[in-house]
Parts: sequence; structure tokens; C-alpha cells
Amino acid sequence: MENRIIAGIKRRKEFSPNHVDNDAAIFALCVENLRINGFQVNLYEEEEFLTADNGEQIIFHMARHHSTLLKLKELEQSGCRVINSTRAIDNCGRLPMTGLFSKADIPQPRTVVISTDSLTPITPFPQLWLKRCDAHTISADDVCFVETEADFNQKLAGFAKRGSTQIVVNEHLEGDLVKFYGVSGTPFFFWFYPYEMNHSKFGQEEVNGEPRKYAFSETEFAKISHSAAHVLQLDIWGGDAIIAPDGKIRIIDFNDFPSFKPCREIAAKAIAGRVMFLSGES
Repeated sequence: MENRIIAGIKRRKEFSPNHVDNDAAIFALCVENLRINGFQVNLYEEEEFLTADNGEQIIFHMARHHSTLLKLKELEQSGCRVINSTRAIDNCGRLPMTGLFSKADIPQPRTVVISTDSLTPITPFPQLWLKRCDAHTISADDVCFVETEADFNQKLAGFAKRGSTQIVVNEHLEGDLVKFYGVSGTPFFFWFYPYEMNHSKFGQEEVNGEPRKYAFSETEFAKISHSAAHVLQLDIWGGDAIIAPDGKIRIIDFNDFPSFKPCREIAAKAIAGRVMFLSGES
């Protein structure tokens, strides 16, 4: 019965920019599915969990604050099962993710890492994206599209002013922007065009614009995405990809436990199933 008592940690609002209700909704549905299957889920806000000591051995969470993740790491070391693991969340940082994808041949944009204190910054690609690599994206300034050298220098200075010392620079890819969701160890995989569903955090889908719906292999897309999740060691995940005119698929972002907004009901069942399996009580 011990493994049927689970701690559920909600995500702090600051880490759900423009998606507070969506993140709360998927989490609530997952909890509902776990309870229907006979699990006791003790719910915590991130702040509450820091001082809680109820002794749950299975922890299912959307946490992203440094203090919460630090406590979760300590609990993992004492034998608790944490889903997603803190190692997986660390792997989703832009620097480690880029390196892990490169080693595993996961298709991604050409990428360089630059210092914000460079005296002579040079734009490495004709069009590019600047992305902070020291924390999760929580504002529109954390991911910037750049077309000119002047804009590049200005945006780079902005990152430096906000305390970022290194920036990941991705080549801008032409093609259809698609968003995807998945759950490891299950056949669940869902993708869609965010432009068509007005699914956006900061409106950056406008850069690639209305999808032309280039033909591509959905089977290959699912395979690449599940492989990327395996490399990052994620159980519950989602991300963004660009489909080129020739059908080539490249991953441009990957996240732990996204909102699953367009497929919430079916995703919650898959997520609950994965949590039950990992708890050893499925």
C-alpha cells in the first residue's frame, strides 16, 4: 500500500507563463486518474513541499523552482522515486540538452554557445534565435528571434544586463512549426500546428507563420521524439520541431511536463499509467 501513496507537487505560477490554467488542468486530471485507480495523492504547492515531511516514497511533480528541485534531489538520494527525475529536468537545460542531442544524433538546428561579455560579437547565422541557458523560459525576452547584426548586439546586451553569462544561439530554420507531446514507455504521441490553434506563450509562432503542411513521416517524428526523451531521461514531455519543405524533422525545444492542452484527457490517462508503472503498483 505504501507505493499507492503519492506526493503531487504543482508548478509555481511564475514557471507557467501565459499557461497557468493549462498546467493546472493537466495536473488535476492526472491526479484524478491516479485516484480513480486507487492511489492516494497528497497535493502540495512548491512552497508547501519545502517544509513537508509526510514520507511519500513516490513523488509526481511539475516543480521547476531551484529550491524544490534541490529537495527532490535529496529525496532521490534517499531512495524516493521522483517523476520526472531531477536529472531529467537538469538535462532539459539548453546547454546539456544541446550536447546530449549532438552525441545521440538527435536532429536539431546548428547551434553555438557564446558569452555575453564578448567584445566583438558576430552573428553566426543569417537568421537566428538567442536563448538563455541558465534557467527555464519565463518571459518573452528569454528567447529572441534576430535578423540583423544590430539587433543581435542589442539583444545580447539585454541578456548580459539580466545576468546571463552564456547564450545558446540556434540557426533559424524555415518550415512548419509543430508542437508535440509524449509519455515514455507508452505509445502515446500527439502533435499539432500551434499556429492554427492559437497555442502560444509569447507569440513567437508568427516568425514561421502559417503552416504550409509539408509532408513528413509521422512514424519517424514519433521515433525521433521518443528517442530524444530517452536521451534526456524524461518520462513526461513535450517540445517543438520544424518540418522542412523536404520533410526533414529537427527538434528545436524539449520540455519536462508541458500542458498537453489539445489532448489533455488522453494524455492524463497515459501519464497516470506511467506513474503507476514506475511506482510498481500498476
